[in-house]
Amino acid sequence: MPYSDGAMRLLRPSIKDLPQLTDRVSFLFLDRARIEQGRTGLEAWTESPEKEAKRTAIPVATLALLALGPGTSISAPAMAMLFRSGTVVIFTGADGMIGYSSARSLATNGKWAAAQARLWVDQTQRKAIARRLYLYRFPEQAIPEGVSLDVLRGLEGQSVKQIYRNMAKAHHVKGFHRVTIDAQDPINIGLNRANSLLYGVALSVCSALCLNPALGFIHDGAAGAFLYDLADVFKVRISIPVAFEAAEDNEPMKVLGGLLRRSLHRHKVLDEMFSMTQDLLAEGCIPHDGEDRLLGDGGFVPGLKNWHLE
Repeated sequence: MPYSDGAMRLLRPSIKDLPQLTDRVSFLFLDRARIEQGRTGLEAWTESPEKEAKRTAIPVATLALLALGPGTSISAPAMAMLFRSGTVVIFTGADGMIGYSSARSLATNGKWAAAQARLWVDQTQRKAIARRLYLYRFPEQAIPEGVSLDVLRGLEGQSVKQIYRNMAKAHHVKGFHRVTIDAQDPINIGLNRANSLLYGVALSVCSALCLNPALGFIHDGAAGAFLYDLADVFKVRISIPVAFEAAEDNEPMKVLGGLLRRSLHRHKVLDEMFSMTQDLLAEGCIPHDGEDRLLGDGGFVPGLKNWHLE
């Protein structure tokens, strides 16, 4: 049966046709699947217990993030569709560490990117935003005005260390210590994967607003510095409890995704991170109509024009 013209147009959606980031599902994790581009959307092909191929449609435009496990493969047309839909893709390894792929921005202009750069180069503004990012992590504590970044960093480290102690005690785990590289135990692998998925959510926020993930306000130098800034606000509430809970299951990596997705939904992390990011950068925003402009000696002039005759 032929598809309608409207259905076929979904293969190349415009930005105005796409759902806003905060209306999307936080992430979908797939493993042991082959992802391909169908006539009007993405399809995941898996093998049933009876060794028969099973097709599942992927609602790509309603996803903020697609996470692919080490047992997946994906075609180039499928990746192109994910990019056009504004869906970030991440690739997970067996140890929980993840690589990222960017997506089309859902913003119609570059005002947020300009605001980020403007605030990042101003050391006074940058320190003010770094302070606010730290304070987001202590919603129930009264932090005195004027406390230095060094003190806030120490308070954060102390808080995270205590959370690990509390979680280890609650889940009857002895001798736990945090390992990020070559993790072998289920808790650390779960923490790596959960944190990486949080970074993926942060990347979807950055991608939607056309932000530069490398321009962090607390973190500096890493390609994902701003992702770490945003995700760190939520680790104590989200990834640490989820990793310890998943580790109690006989197959922790199988249950981790579901636990994490429910926690992200319950705490409205995608909405909160999106609003928090806009709030942090609002001070640097200058209204822009989105039209292309060229910089000249006396200011800006219209773009999309050959100025040779002028």
